Amino acid sequence: SCYYADDICLAITEYFEAMRETLEGVRGRSPEDAFREMVTQYIKDHFKERIYLDEIARACGYSKYYFCRQSKKCFGMGLNDCVNRFRVERAKQLLCNGYQPIEDIVRETGFSSANYFEIVFRKIEGMSPTAYRRLIEARKELPR
Repeated sequence: SCYYADDICLAITEYFEAMRETLEGVRGRSPEDAFREMVTQYIKDHFKERIYLDEIARACGYSKYYFCRQSKKCFGMGLNDCVNRFRVERAKQLLCNGYQPIEDIVRETGFSSANYFEIVFRKIEGMSPTAYRRLIEARKELPR
């Protein structure tokens, strides 16, 4: 039956993923380090785009189920949180470098809307992007 075939496919996939982990570990780096490096590089290369779980898992050579487990294990969070944290870090760099309109920063960092950008930024940084920019500008003006 189809359910039985799906179970076999899943078992084979997990077996090969375990083998890959073993081989990566033998080459001098842990499977977690290899996973972190691959995921981080993929996010760096694609953060301006919409990142889908199926695509990143496939690009990294994992099943989406295994990818989710490894993401939680290696980063302590899921894919969306990883991507959003990367995007916010990039936004912070842009907010510090002169006056670029927020709408431009939203597009530059891959957020779907200014409203969502503000919600995510506030959740991660504890303040709005505008407040963050003002704080950075105030620090630049302080005498040293």
